[in-house]
Amino acid sequence: MEWKQRFARLQGGEGGGGSIALVTEAALSGLASNLFVCSACVGLFSFLRGRYPLVFFGNMADGTMDSDQRRNWISSSLALDLEKITAVMGLDASLAIEYASFGARLMMIIGLPFLFLFSPLHRWYGGGGLEEKDFLSSISVSNVSMGHPWLYHLHALAVLWTVLAVRAMVFRAQQTFMAKRHAWLTSLPSLRANTVLVEDIPASFQCQEKVLTFFSENVGPVAHVGMVRHTEKLEAAIEARNSTKAKLEEVRKEVEFRELQGSPDMDAKMDKINLLSQELTELESQVKAEREHIKGQSAQAGGVNSHSAFVTFHCRKDAEMAKVLELSGNADWAVHDAPEASEIRWHDLLQDYSVARSAIGCFLIFLLFANFSPICLLISSAASEVNVGKLQPIWDALAPTLGLTIFLSMLPTVLLLIFGSFFKLRAESLAQHRLQTWYFLFQAVFILFLPVVGTNFRSFAKQLLADDSLSTILAQIADRQLAMQSDHPFLGMLMLISSFLLSFPCSKDTIVRRFLLQLYCSAVVGVLCWPQT
Repeated sequence: MEWKQRFARLQGGEGGGGSIALVTEAALSGLASNLFVCSACVGLFSFLRGRYPLVFFGNMADGTMDSDQRRNWISSSLALDLEKITAVMGLDASLAIEYASFGARLMMIIGLPFLFLFSPLHRWYGGGGLEEKDFLSSISVSNVSMGHPWLYHLHALAVLWTVLAVRAMVFRAQQTFMAKRHAWLTSLPSLRANTVLVEDIPASFQCQEKVLTFFSENVGPVAHVGMVRHTEKLEAAIEARNSTKAKLEEVRKEVEFRELQGSPDMDAKMDKINLLSQELTELESQVKAEREHIKGQSAQAGGVNSHSAFVTFHCRKDAEMAKVLELSGNADWAVHDAPEASEIRWHDLLQDYSVARSAIGCFLIFLLFANFSPICLLISSAASEVNVGKLQPIWDALAPTLGLTIFLSMLPTVLLLIFGSFFKLRAESLAQHRLQTWYFLFQAVFILFLPVVGTNFRSFAKQLLADDSLSTILAQIADRQLAMQSDHPFLGMLMLISSFLLSFPCSKDTIVRRFLLQLYCSAVVGVLCWPQT
């Protein structure tokens, strides 16, 4: 208990006349557990890195990375050249590392001023009376008294600083990304750069010759057309052949082992080898016959040919033109970028767009949104009721956020399962892109809109559906928003206006005009709403 008493003396301010404040045991236990987990992860990585060198630094074997980096991986990781990472591991890997570095820089720019500026102000000038109760609460905004004359205005300026800093860093990172993407696009292999994916081909054009003629006459010279064909029977025959071949190899190895051991009983194994060999010969004939059937039917429109094809042009300019041209007045001839070969979802290319399946997927996503708050509250309340004995301080530190942590950890996996089961995707990268879109909407709804909705989405939706007029619905949302901002409307309205005015790309002069307009609108709204407090 000595370390707790020392920490309590430090937080109470030795020599400053302050009494010894009570330290939140759960917070200290949570800090200790987090430090332990981080240290364990770093130690485990260091151990596994030396135990399995091919897994963790196998790229040093071919000379692509310096060999002395295995001695001190921390300093060498910090000194890595992003251009070299791009050349060795690709653009996606380098951008993933750059994203992590960007997040660290952003947190330093935003977090350090709040920590070293607002934390002392909250403790010394907040007036909330938590200085003698809890050190951690006294440096937070909960220690600021209601109706504080000036501290909330500093928070409003901090919101402006946060928006401007994030905006500047994001746009600067976007410029760097565009330069890297331009270099990546110009270095693409000619086969991929000149190839496009065509979907929704009309039934009368679903063959290689007609697709080639169509694009040659309307766009430019075509080098090759690869139709996506229905090969379900062929795939089943190949799978059965490979399985039989693996069984035959296993039996032959067993026979060779028994011959070395001098086992006399070999007749049953030899009969099994003969049976598997005969079965393998029949399966080879089926595979060959099915391939001949597909080749014979591929010359005809429809049949084994699907509505998708890969078209390779002689010139990259023609491929880029094909992506932007409107080849028909309806939804036919949809042209896209050709995805990476390893990412193609061949089964989805054979499917037609289904409105019913997409509607079911959207409904499941809506259920995910609607039940977010109840699930988190249910898990957190259930976890807080558990008594773990001596480990209760650690559990109290983790249990309040357990529901949110579990739900947000499983959310991307659940969304990907919904996308893969109910939506038509051409490649795995499109699933990731759709995940980013929906996850951003999820974060926007539950960070900006959740305080208005409250913790019960069902009651909020029932209340909105009970009203027939749209103006009544908007009035209810406005009333909830004003109720949140009734104590400090200047802060709330400033946060909302800054989010909209400063979030779009524009020139530096436009930024200044938007900033001045933002200050003017915020001041007017603050003056009008202030008497309500």
